[in-house]
Amino acid sequence: MLPRYSNIVYTSLNEQPAKRRRYIFLLLKILVVLGLIAIAIAFSLSLHVPRLGPPKQLIAEIPTLPKEFRTVGLVFYGRRSRVEVLDCYLKQNLKENGGLLDEVIFLARTDDVDDLAWLDQLVATSDGYTRHNLTENNENASKVSYGDTWDIVERGTLYVKFDDDIMYIAPNAISSLIATKIAHPEHIVTSANIVNSPRLTWLHYHMGVIRPYLPELSPPLTPFSSLSWRASELPPWDGPSTFSLTKRPDPPFEHHRWLPLGPNYSLQGTPIELVEYHKTTEGIMNWALAAQVHYSFLEHLEQGEEGLQKYKFDSLWDYMGERLSINLIAIWGDDVVDNRPFPDDDEEYLTRTLVARTGRPQIPVAPTSRPWPHQPQFGNINDDRVAHLAAKPLHPLSLADLVRHGRPPLSADDLFSSANFTLSLLPNRLAHRIQALRNLPFIVVSNPHISRIYNNYVHSLSTLLPYQERRITNLEDEIQFTEVMADLVQTHSNTIPILARGFLECRKYISPTNVTRFLDEHLRARIGTRLIAEQHIALHLSSQPHCREGSAHSETSSYVGVIDTALRPAEIIRHCESFVSEICELKYGVRPTVVINGQPDTRLAHVPTHLEYIITELLKNAFRATVESGNEKEPIAVTIAAAPEGTPKGALISGVEEMHWPGSSSRPGVTIRIRDRGGGISPEVLPNIWNYSFTTFADDEVLDANNGNTDALNAISGAGGDSSSLAGLGYGLPLGRAYAEYFGGGVAVQSLWGWGTDVYLKLRGLGGQEFNMGLKQ
Repeated sequence: MLPRYSNIVYTSLNEQPAKRRRYIFLLLKILVVLGLIAIAIAFSLSLHVPRLGPPKQLIAEIPTLPKEFRTVGLVFYGRRSRVEVLDCYLKQNLKENGGLLDEVIFLARTDDVDDLAWLDQLVATSDGYTRHNLTENNENASKVSYGDTWDIVERGTLYVKFDDDIMYIAPNAISSLIATKIAHPEHIVTSANIVNSPRLTWLHYHMGVIRPYLPELSPPLTPFSSLSWRASELPPWDGPSTFSLTKRPDPPFEHHRWLPLGPNYSLQGTPIELVEYHKTTEGIMNWALAAQVHYSFLEHLEQGEEGLQKYKFDSLWDYMGERLSINLIAIWGDDVVDNRPFPDDDEEYLTRTLVARTGRPQIPVAPTSRPWPHQPQFGNINDDRVAHLAAKPLHPLSLADLVRHGRPPLSADDLFSSANFTLSLLPNRLAHRIQALRNLPFIVVSNPHISRIYNNYVHSLSTLLPYQERRITNLEDEIQFTEVMADLVQTHSNTIPILARGFLECRKYISPTNVTRFLDEHLRARIGTRLIAEQHIALHLSSQPHCREGSAHSETSSYVGVIDTALRPAEIIRHCESFVSEICELKYGVRPTVVINGQPDTRLAHVPTHLEYIITELLKNAFRATVESGNEKEPIAVTIAAAPEGTPKGALISGVEEMHWPGSSSRPGVTIRIRDRGGGISPEVLPNIWNYSFTTFADDEVLDANNGNTDALNAISGAGGDSSSLAGLGYGLPLGRAYAEYFGGGVAVQSLWGWGTDVYLKLRGLGGQEFNMGLKQ
């Protein structure tokens, strides 16, 4: 039953399965969606189509998920090649990743040894995944009937059944499916709206969703691997005007594309004319018709929410006992148990037999436009607005920018100025990040971790845009804006470890070079974005002109927001040493000592959390190397050297008076050397230490870290709120260097293989007597 839907694109119907599977994977770059594409959408009340049944009431509210039952996904697993794509959507909908599924059970309906071995590896990647054998030792599992597969179902559980060849699931599809099932228990089965399902294809056709496409008739000059799936990048079809494809043709050549006919063409002469409102016929057997359906979907997908909206209906719809595909459905376990045993044709039984027997209708899901209440409200942003903001150049951030509004406590006017300065910078920066994430391969952005970060940025931008349309001129607006900023900072607190895990899971879909290029830009931009937000929050908390006495900022404090203008690196080093020493002793039973020499009283203006992250990472590496080389009795020497005297005086912003800040001995620059006797770095490893996701951990250690079993020595405290561990993910050194380089510093490594390593950390700050800034007195 299932293969009929998925062997239709770019391959003839009589190809061997292995060959067809190979072609499908080659086609993923052009046609990300093969087989079935599930999208949670609802019927439109204004459709001019034959009546299929009385429309049901709209869902007014998506209910809160009751706590007394579990929600379990059932995957009828038979083909590794399809589930490799489905995996990211399943993980995205697990509770451990913010979804609604307590567990996903893979029902092993295959005897293929390699596919079963791969399934075991997949199950090991998530605590929410489970494999279930349908027979003892899984012998002859492929011969178990579809009806008997339902024997695993238990009472008191809501089940979401997935076919294994679903290739795309819209972000709110599962939450809407579950919500509709809970809101309408009278329906025995609730189905998602499936692209490339025979009956729904007919309905989509009459809704005007299907676009005119025809196959290209000659191979393109560009290599297949370089071609894009995006409709906007496809050349127009240039075949003869008399060409018609209203029958089942043979493919013109392997890996051919389907090309748009343009605005002056109609659907006449294209395969969609053959579609019927029937469970089989051309809607299921004609590969050319399915290709047109898929390319139409990709065109709408590229348009974002505006394009996908065209598939959505406004109400629930009763199919009046007609057979409908059960590719993605929700059903209560009690309804399954009460009506067992199931025959082999479970689809006919669920959608027709039980409907006729019980009088309880089956419906496709009709979601509201909102996600589940406990998930982030991501909001919708016009693509043109994002593109417009992303096209603007970014303002290069400096320490002088962060202290331009003066020394706390700020006056109300200065606080308003800080808030408006923050608003002038953040939307552009967020739009740049959204655009960069959109430019990643689609299958990478579909990873639940990376998709979560993308949604967070969209949510943040949609939250800030209303504030950007007006200036903040009163304390009420400033307080509200600061509360919003604090929420957004918390939303993005774990961005780095989440991205790290996402790219680790997507290693087969994106090259290390492209990962490094993206992360270099993304993480450096994030440093500035977070600093801008945290600086205003800190200035607000240290000023608060709206509060009564007791909230005033200390006149002797060296802090200006998040910047310590008299930061002593030696104090940060001792703090980090204490932390790393304790977990080193916990892990290894010993702790090396740290000796600080040079100029330990040196001060500079810098961000303490940045320096704390960098020093922790460097000491962690030094401690681990020293202990594992057996030289734990050798001290780790840290030398602090201030920049030479003679830095020219003068305001960083001309035309303002010089202002003296606490810590008159501050220097504009400091170099810190960390020297260990840990044996050095091997020549094979040294060239890779600045690559993201390069790690000296073994694969099983990385997997353990990814599942929460973190090596204590690598449980580092994250700068800027990234408190989740990056253990084994290979982000420590390159991220530390990014923090150092952001304000003109850097990190350099010199290794003496067989002896030890010297790491040089250079920091640039704003000096004390030289700390002349664009401030008002």
